[in-house]
Amino acid sequence: MREKMIIIAAALSLMLTGCDIDLAKIPDMIIPAEDISTTSVPDEEEITPELLYDMFAGELRKFKTKVTINRNVDASLVTSVIDSIQRNSPDIFWINAYTITTGTKSTEVEFEAIDSLTPMQLREMSARLEEKAQELIDSIPEGLMDYDKILYIHDTIIRSTSYDKNGSTAGKNGLWGTAYGCLVNGDAVCQGYSEAFVYIMGKLGIEAGMCSGSAGDERHAWNYVKLGNDYYWLDLTWDDPESTDESGESMQADNLRHTYFLIDDEMLMRTRIIDDDQDFVPECNSVANNYFVRSGCFFDDYSIEALGWVMLQNEETRSVEFMFSDRETFDTAVEKLFDEGEIWDAGEYVWLSDQVHYSKDDVMYVITINY
Repeated sequence: MREKMIIIAAALSLMLTGCDIDLAKIPDMIIPAEDISTTSVPDEEEITPELLYDMFAGELRKFKTKVTINRNVDASLVTSVIDSIQRNSPDIFWINAYTITTGTKSTEVEFEAIDSLTPMQLREMSARLEEKAQELIDSIPEGLMDYDKILYIHDTIIRSTSYDKNGSTAGKNGLWGTAYGCLVNGDAVCQGYSEAFVYIMGKLGIEAGMCSGSAGDERHAWNYVKLGNDYYWLDLTWDDPESTDESGESMQADNLRHTYFLIDDEMLMRTRIIDDDQDFVPECNSVANNYFVRSGCFFDDYSIEALGWVMLQNEETRSVEFMFSDRETFDTAVEKLFDEGEIWDAGEYVWLSDQVHYSKDDVMYVITINY
């Protein structure tokens, strides 16, 4: 007896753009023989998630659109493995949906590509993705330590990518949710930013991954990365001034932010809830490599002298971000600087123009000043 299950494979992508889509059957079609793979597993060998992961990932990297295994495999296990592939193998960017057909002695999975792309097109696109990734890696200045490489990739991806607002509300899967959309097309939603980061980190030999969850009423994706012996969170999408912040309000479009660069669990959990079904959720309990800590812009108390000195150090860019350790210190800084006008006292340390612009994030306790 054969049972067929229709799966929207990239459901992760749909969730992360806050969209819903009706379950749709993959239309029957004749698949060329070269796009079909039949894999034999010895009867005595145990079917494990690891075995299936390697098997499916290997065939998908050959752009096979139908994979048949000579064993009956539980459909829920197949679904779990393919979901894991989509989370952890951003080079396999093209899966839109798949059908699982199980028989007494076989399991068949038929894949549908995003935008009905053909295997030939996918091969060309995969090569283009590899090429763009290598261009980015080759642009990294020589001699950088891992922290600076991560910062460089964070900043470069953000500067070269536009947040795809149409993709975020499209109600279907698209390249905007993939590493290809981010690195090649330059348009992406949160999942695309996140997958691009994982893809590049993998090539640099730096451990990184993607997690998903809820941020307010929206679905969202972001990254973690391991630096030294510690894990940190980062969110490229929310550091992009073209995207939207946690309140849904538009950010200023003139400054790339570092609010979510290498933050710990407490900082992350102020703005989101992590899904329960993640493959891996690291414990991020260090701020030693946080952007503001490393930049000398993290303050446990308010001092115009300390802020003025940092503004002097950033005189060339005339823009600086400060993070405060708690809400009370942050509120004191906002009141002193802008309500009471102490910002002008910074003129004792650095030249100020007639107008000083600032923005504040009262969730992450960050003040950005352009002077």
